[in-house]
Parts: sequence; C-alpha cells; structure tokens
Amino acid sequence: FMDISTQRLTALKLTYIFIQALTNSDIYTMKRYNISNTLRHIAVVALCAAAFTACKEDETIIDPTFLIEGNPEAFEFSPEASGMTTDGYMDRDNSTRYTVRSNSRWHVELDEAAAQWIKVFPDEATGDGYFFVSVTENKRFDPRTADVRLVIDGVDAPVVIPVKQSGAAPKLQATRRMTVTAYGGESLIPVISNLAWSASKIEEAGSEWVNIKELKSNGIAIESQARDIDEPRTARIALDCPQVPSLNDTLTVIQYGPSIILYEEFDWLAAYPMKDNNWFNSTDPKRMDTWTDDMAANGWQCWTGSATVNGATSANVTVYGGSINDNGWAKLGRTGVNGNLVSPRFATIGKGNKRDVKITFDACPYVAAGTASKSSAYDSNRLYVFVYGGGELEGVNSTVKITDVVYNYNGNWETPFRASDYPSAEEAKLAKDAWFKAEAKPDMNGNHAAILYELTNYPMSKYTKIKMYADPLHCEAARHEIIVRNATENTQVVFQGGEWNDTWAGVANGTTTIVDLTGKSFSVPYAYQCNRIFIDNVVVRNLAE
Repeated sequence: FMDISTQRLTALKLTYIFIQALTNSDIYTMKRYNISNTLRHIAVVALCAAAFTACKEDETIIDPTFLIEGNPEAFEFSPEASGMTTDGYMDRDNSTRYTVRSNSRWHVELDEAAAQWIKVFPDEATGDGYFFVSVTENKRFDPRTADVRLVIDGVDAPVVIPVKQSGAAPKLQATRRMTVTAYGGESLIPVISNLAWSASKIEEAGSEWVNIKELKSNGIAIESQARDIDEPRTARIALDCPQVPSLNDTLTVIQYGPSIILYEEFDWLAAYPMKDNNWFNSTDPKRMDTWTDDMAANGWQCWTGSATVNGATSANVTVYGGSINDNGWAKLGRTGVNGNLVSPRFATIGKGNKRDVKITFDACPYVAAGTASKSSAYDSNRLYVFVYGGGELEGVNSTVKITDVVYNYNGNWETPFRASDYPSAEEAKLAKDAWFKAEAKPDMNGNHAAILYELTNYPMSKYTKIKMYADPLHCEAARHEIIVRNATENTQVVFQGGEWNDTWAGVANGTTTIVDLTGKSFSVPYAYQCNRIFIDNVVVRNLAE
C-alpha cells in the first residue's frame, strides 16, 4: 500500500470491513433475511468492484520529495580526518550522519577527484533514511571543496551540496643547519611543507663554493665544491614563504675539511638562553626530550638509568640545551641527578675502516647564584670521558661503572624523526616514543676505561669577591684533548658527569677550597649532590690527515 493515496486506502479499508461483515454472517441471519450464498457472493464481488472503481476514479499523481534534516547548505569539516580509518575505510561510529526524508528513490554521485578524499555510505536508498559522510585528513594549507550530487528519481535537477574541508596549519619545516662532506658534490637539504615556498642563496663573500642546483618537492638540492683544509666555511640560503611570511627562515650550509669526522658547536641550541645570560641561572635551558625534531635529529643521545633521588626512582633524560650570549651548549645533569651525553657515531670513518682520531672539547662545571655578600654552592666538578662502540682511549686514568641502563634516548638518530611522515598524531607519538627510547645494548653496562677530569674553570656567580671566569667555556682551562686509536664508524664519545646514577641519599653539602683567578683561596660550600657540567665545541678529526 505504500504507493496508494490516503483516499484510496480509506476506501479499501471500508470495503474490507463490509466484506468481513458479510462473510462472517451466521446462517440464522441469512435465513431471516432470505439471503442465499449465491447472493452473498454476488454482493461481495459487487462491493469490491465498486471500491476499486472508486479508487481508480480518485487516483492522483504524487510529486517526489527529498529533504535533508537541518537543510544544510554545505557539509563542513576540519583539517583532521573525520570518520576515516588509517587504512582508508569508513568508520561509521565517528562519521557525520545526515537524516533524509523522502518518498522516492535517491542515490549519491561523486566525481573521481572528490572520491579520493570523500566517502558516502550508503550511496543509494529509497524513502526515508540516512547516510554517513567521512573525509580524509587535509594536510595542505589550502582548504578544499567538492560537490556531493544527490539524484532523486523523478526530479530533473540533482540536489548539489558542497563538502568543505579547511586547510591544515601552515608548515614549513627545514633542516636549519646542513653539513656537507669535504669532498663536495650534490646534497639535499630536506624541506617538509604544506604550502608554496622558494629558496635562494644569500650572495655574500666566501659563499661561492655552494650553489642551489634545483628546488624539489622534498627539499633543496645543492652542489658544493671540495674542501682541502680543515677550517670550516659556511654559506646561507634564504627560505621564502609568500603565503605565510612569518615562516621565512635562513638555512646554514657548513663544510669542513677532509680530516673532520665530527664538528659540533651546539649553535642550534641558541634558542634556549640562560636567564639574563647568567651562568648561575639554569631554569631556562630545555631538557632533551623537549627539543624540536630537528634538534633531536642532530644525533646527540643520553643513556638513561634508574637513579634514586630523595627516595624516588627517576629515569628522566638528564641532558639540557641552552646558550649564553647566543653561544649554544649542552648541559649534563640537574639538581640531585647526574648527566650523560653521548655523541653521534663517527659514521664518516666508513664501514670496515679504522682510524686514529683526536677529540677536542670544552667543558666547565656549574656554580649556583649565591648573593653579593655570600658565596654560593659549587657543583661537584668530576667529568668522566670514555668511548663506546670501538677504539682504545689513550691516557686512561680511571674507570667509570655503568649499570642498569634503561634505554638509549634518541638512539636511532640516523633516521631523523618527523611527525609529518605519519598518517595520524597517535601513530606519530608512538613512533616518536620508540625513536627516542631505543633499546639499551647489554655492553653499555659494565666498567669503561675513562679519563677523569676535575674541572676548575667555574663561572662567576653573584658573589663577585671570588674572581672566576666570565666566559668559562671559552678559555684555555676549558679546552681538553684526547686520542682514540682504532676508532670505527660505530665509535661514540661519552661524557659522564660524576658517578653513574649517584643516589646521594643522606649526603649533605660540604665545603671545598676554591682558588680564584687572582690566586686567592676561598672556602666555599660544595654541592656533593649536584654534578652539572657544560659541554661545547666537540671536534673529532682524523690524525692521518
């Protein structure tokens, strides 16, 4: 009865009721009124014919109707994927549902381009119902629009509703500091972006050794000349983003001579200055696990153990990055916990090769602020340096014991992490956690032959009566040098502040004697529970060159 008008339906119902009355009459009634079975059947047939004749005479044509509840002018979505699984299937539990009111058959049409990022289910039905709409993530900065065409039987023109998805936040992510080999040739500066960009070399004296060869979808192809001396040279490239000028940036290309295996000034940590450029204020440097992906991809690591601090177990990363007067450095340790800084592998030595190398670095200990009239506490000043992954250290004068390494933070540094490589924020987080927390290797634990330095170049504090170093990382006392024989591509240099995982439970501060730059001696508080060390200017070079 779904295609029959209300009037026809009413007539049929009345006819049906009358027929029931006749067919259900008992014999007594028929005899009383002298109605025979034959007449009764004739009456039934006549009434049915009359009913259907009346219906036919009243028949009307019903116009097709179609309405989406709420009468939306557009289906609008944010940049994130909505109702779409990571493998490209619709997730109806998280899709947007639209309710249809109709008396006709209808179906949905999408052109080929729209079908790449929009899904509709079901795409056809009859009468009242509903359908779901889902979209994939829009990673582009620009919004996108496509039409959904709803074709209704009996209607010449389809109902056209646009699907609108806003654009993602602007992204222009580039490697800000690119090191090229001494041998020159072509290199790629990676660039990840969701909007238009361009790049050009900044023409300045001494930059003729490098040129932009081509702008590619994934970065800037550059070509550099060979370098035959160790002194580094730099060139700069301007990255231009017309749509979002605030993303404009300057990239630095640096090249070292053939003997350089590793050269690290930590200038990429200059974005984290100490408060008022004071060495005694360490609240502003940032812990390694808060560094940007580009910073972490420089390859510096931290072995993390289970230190007990004031009765609580801590497995936090204990390497920080900061700067003084735009000079970046890494800092080992924090209050109550020592630190461990591990260099990238000496990968440029090459597979199967062994080299004798010289490692130079700058280091200084930490001093608390104190006051103008009272000395502050001076941190413990013990720094162990050893190598891991191959090679023999010359001048060994100590042993450092490493136990219970939990993980090697940022251990998989040779594959830089970029969140944009993953289809969702959830997957990116899992991948980032795994990348940061690489599984520790058994041989990290044990006794490592080391060189122990007792650093004396403390910075100045507020207590100016003691004349110490205004710039403790750029002085003769800060500079140290070690030789490693038979280093391999897997060799790393490890800087360990104090004993591994000191608990310091119940250990009170003591006193020590400081001899300042004028030769005067002072008895000052000594912080046994702290062993913060600054490291800068790590250079590894091949002795054979």
